[in-house]
Amino acid sequence: MSETYTDGQGTAGIAKTTKTSNLKITDNEISIFVNEYGQQTPILVIAKCKLDDIEYAALYDTTTQKRYVVEIVRVKGDIKEFRDLDSDSQDEEWAVISNFFLKQKVYEKHRIDGWIQNTALRQKLSLGKSPVTQTKMRRYVDGRNG
Repeated sequence: MSETYTDGQGTAGIAKTTKTSNLKITDNEISIFVNEYGQQTPILVIAKCKLDDIEYAALYDTTTQKRYVVEIVRVKGDIKEFRDLDSDSQDEEWAVISNFFLKQKVYEKHRIDGWIQNTALRQKLSLGKSPVTQTKMRRYVDGRNG
Protein backbone atom coordinates (compact mmCIF):
# COMPACT_ATOMS: atom_id res chain seq x y z
CA MET A 1 0.00 0.00 0.00
CA SER A 2 1.50 3.35 -0.96
CA GLU A 3 1.38 6.47 1.15
CA THR A 4 -1.06 9.09 -0.09
CA TYR A 5 -0.54 12.86 -0.02
CA THR A 6 -3.11 15.63 -0.29
CA ASP A 7 -3.22 15.50 -4.10
CA GLY A 8 -3.51 11.70 -4.09
CA GLN A 9 0.04 11.21 -5.39
CA GLY A 10 1.68 8.14 -3.83
CA THR A 11 5.32 7.30 -3.24
CA ALA A 12 5.81 6.26 -6.88
CA GLY A 13 4.56 9.68 -7.96
CA ILE A 14 6.88 11.41 -5.49
CA ALA A 15 9.85 9.44 -6.86
CA LYS A 16 8.89 10.37 -10.42
CA THR A 17 8.44 14.05 -9.53
CA THR A 18 11.82 14.06 -7.74
CA LYS A 19 13.48 12.51 -10.79
CA THR A 20 11.93 14.94 -13.30
CA SER A 21 12.26 18.08 -11.19
CA ASN A 22 15.12 20.46 -11.77
CA LEU A 23 16.47 20.14 -8.21
CA LYS A 24 20.17 20.85 -7.91
CA ILE A 25 22.51 20.55 -4.90
CA THR A 26 24.04 23.99 -4.36
CA ASP A 27 26.15 23.14 -1.31
CA ASN A 28 26.85 19.85 0.44
CA GLU A 29 29.47 21.09 2.88
CA ILE A 30 28.42 20.54 6.50
CA SER A 31 28.33 23.60 8.74
CA ILE A 32 27.17 24.55 12.22
CA PHE A 33 24.05 26.70 12.30
CA VAL A 34 24.57 29.98 14.13
CA ASN A 35 21.37 31.81 15.11
CA GLU A 36 20.65 35.52 14.68
CA TYR A 37 22.17 36.23 18.12
CA GLY A 38 25.53 34.71 17.14
CA GLN A 39 25.08 31.57 19.24
CA GLN A 40 26.06 28.17 17.89
CA THR A 41 23.20 25.69 17.92
CA PRO A 42 23.21 21.87 17.94
CA ILE A 43 21.85 22.04 14.38
CA LEU A 44 24.04 21.21 11.40
CA VAL A 45 23.24 22.40 7.90
CA ILE A 46 24.30 19.37 5.91
CA ALA A 47 23.24 20.34 2.38
CA LYS A 48 21.37 22.95 0.35
CA CYS A 49 19.50 22.60 -2.90
CA LYS A 50 17.53 24.85 -5.19
CA LEU A 51 14.40 24.43 -7.30
CA ASP A 52 13.63 27.39 -9.51
CA ASP A 53 14.08 30.37 -7.15
CA ILE A 54 13.37 28.48 -3.93
CA GLU A 55 16.27 27.29 -1.77
CA TYR A 56 15.99 24.40 0.68
CA ALA A 57 18.28 23.05 3.41
CA ALA A 58 18.76 19.62 4.95
CA LEU A 59 19.26 20.03 8.70
CA TYR A 60 20.47 17.55 11.31
CA ASP A 61 19.93 18.01 15.05
CA THR A 62 22.98 16.57 16.85
CA THR A 63 21.06 16.36 20.14
CA THR A 64 18.05 14.35 18.95
CA GLN A 65 19.61 12.96 15.72
CA LYS A 66 16.48 14.07 13.86
CA ARG A 67 16.59 15.23 10.24
CA TYR A 68 14.65 18.17 8.83
CA VAL A 69 13.97 19.77 5.48
CA VAL A 70 13.29 23.51 5.49
CA GLU A 71 12.94 26.37 3.03
CA ILE A 72 15.62 29.04 3.31
CA VAL A 73 14.32 32.61 3.37
CA ARG A 74 16.95 35.17 2.39
CA VAL A 75 17.00 38.96 2.63
CA LYS A 76 19.74 40.77 0.70
CA GLY A 77 21.55 37.44 0.30
CA ASP A 78 21.63 36.70 4.05
CA ILE A 79 19.59 33.92 5.67
CA LYS A 80 16.74 35.54 7.56
CA GLU A 81 14.88 32.38 8.60
CA PHE A 82 14.21 28.72 7.99
CA ARG A 83 10.58 28.02 7.10
CA ASP A 84 9.19 24.59 8.02
CA LEU A 85 7.37 22.69 5.31
CA ASP A 86 4.70 21.51 7.72
CA SER A 87 1.37 22.73 6.33
CA ASP A 88 -1.05 20.42 4.52
CA SER A 89 -0.55 22.35 1.28
CA GLN A 90 3.19 21.59 1.39
CA ASP A 91 3.01 17.78 1.82
CA GLU A 92 4.11 17.10 -1.76
CA GLU A 93 6.85 19.76 -1.63
CA TRP A 94 8.19 18.26 1.62
CA ALA A 95 8.05 14.72 0.19
CA VAL A 96 9.88 15.64 -3.03
CA ILE A 97 12.64 17.65 -1.29
CA SER A 98 13.08 14.98 1.42
CA ASN A 99 13.25 12.26 -1.22
CA PHE A 100 15.83 14.28 -3.18
CA PHE A 101 18.09 14.73 -0.15
CA LEU A 102 17.76 11.03 0.73
CA LYS A 103 18.68 10.01 -2.83
CA GLN A 104 21.71 12.33 -2.66
CA LYS A 105 22.70 10.54 0.59
CA VAL A 106 23.28 13.80 2.47
CA TYR A 107 22.00 12.24 5.73
CA GLU A 108 24.53 9.39 5.81
CA LYS A 109 25.38 8.86 9.48
CA HIS A 110 29.08 8.12 8.92
CA ARG A 111 29.44 11.35 6.89
CA ILE A 112 27.91 13.45 9.67
CA ASP A 113 29.72 11.65 12.51
CA GLY A 114 33.02 11.90 10.60
CA TRP A 115 32.55 15.65 10.15
CA ILE A 116 31.80 16.10 13.87
CA GLN A 117 34.82 14.01 14.90
CA ASN A 118 37.20 15.72 12.44
CA THR A 119 35.98 19.19 13.46
CA ALA A 120 36.45 18.43 17.16
CA LEU A 121 39.93 17.01 16.52
CA ARG A 122 40.93 19.99 14.35
CA GLN A 123 39.76 22.37 17.10
CA LYS A 124 41.73 20.47 19.73
CA LEU A 125 44.92 20.30 17.67
CA SER A 126 44.78 24.00 16.75
CA LEU A 127 43.94 25.02 20.35
CA GLY A 128 40.63 26.43 19.12
CA LYS A 129 42.19 28.59 16.41
CA SER A 130 40.94 26.58 13.42
CA PRO A 131 37.70 28.13 12.14
CA VAL A 132 34.62 25.89 12.07
CA THR A 133 32.43 26.21 8.99
CA GLN A 134 29.27 28.09 9.99
CA THR A 135 25.96 29.03 8.42
CA LYS A 136 24.83 32.27 10.01
CA MET A 137 21.36 33.74 10.28
CA ARG A 138 21.16 37.54 10.16
CA ARG A 139 18.83 39.49 12.38
CA TYR A 140 16.60 42.04 10.67
CA VAL A 141 14.65 44.70 12.53
CA ASP A 142 12.10 46.79 10.62
CA GLY A 143 13.69 45.74 7.34
CA ARG A 144 17.19 46.82 8.44
CA ASN A 145 20.07 44.60 9.32
CA GLY A 146 20.30 44.93 13.08
